[in-house]
Amino acid sequence: MTTQPAARTDGHSEHGHRLVDAHFRGRISPREEREMRVHLVACADCRGYYDRHLRLAAVDPAGALPTAERLAGGLGLRTRRARARRLEAWLSLAGGVCATAAAVVIAVHARRPPDFAPRGRALGCGSQLLAYEIPRGAAPRPIAAEMRADSALAFAYANVGHKARLMVFAVDENRQTYWYHPAWRSAAENPVALEIARDEGLHEIPQATTHRFSGRRLQVFGVFVDHAMSVREMETWIAEAPSDGRGGIRLAVDGADVSHVHVTLRPAP
Repeated sequence: MTTQPAARTDGHSEHGHRLVDAHFRGRISPREEREMRVHLVACADCRGYYDRHLRLAAVDPAGALPTAERLAGGLGLRTRRARARRLEAWLSLAGGVCATAAAVVIAVHARRPPDFAPRGRALGCGSQLLAYEIPRGAAPRPIAAEMRADSALAFAYANVGHKARLMVFAVDENRQTYWYHPAWRSAAENPVALEIARDEGLHEIPQATTHRFSGRRLQVFGVFVDHAMSVREMETWIAEAPSDGRGGIRLAVDGADVSHVHVTLRPAP
């Protein structure tokens, strides 16, 4: 049986801790899931509490919900265990998944010779980013070809290419960039790509981030890299990328696995 992580219960974090506990027990509603994800952006104490849950689950996996089942529950997909298995299927590297551009899984086509393809995996498929929309007043859902302009986005990943770091951002039709990971809130800063687990397991980035978009169309990118690339360095690649003929860009970064999906923004109701 998994031990409950030690918790601070001051007034600011007590409610957030209850939401985190409910998430890891698989007893959280989609509305509460959204509240928790957004709360984690601003609350370092609750992020630490969430991380302690993850570490305990790694130490005692038999006493914890499987990751796919836990994520499916928060997305409102786990009405039956078969729904959780469906989420696991979405995370497989079968060729059908890699051909689906607007699905919950954004598949990365890793630029490496076939000799280096992982055993038992479909050739041409690499690391994957799981993206899901967390709309205001509605249940979280897998990202599709459209999303509400006021929605937050949250992510998980499977690092099949065994890269060291990850950058997640969106670019609109005017080439304005909106950063998710790493967060970039001050022009005086220059944060670098997020360190990630170098294995093929499913790992989540719990914070959900909301942006004020000025455009009407987005490309959401996941870029898996091996060095501590900075946001300013990535924005140079974005500025120099050629057009893709669809109002977007063709982003190729030396040595990186790059994925993207086109998303149309619709006004909030």
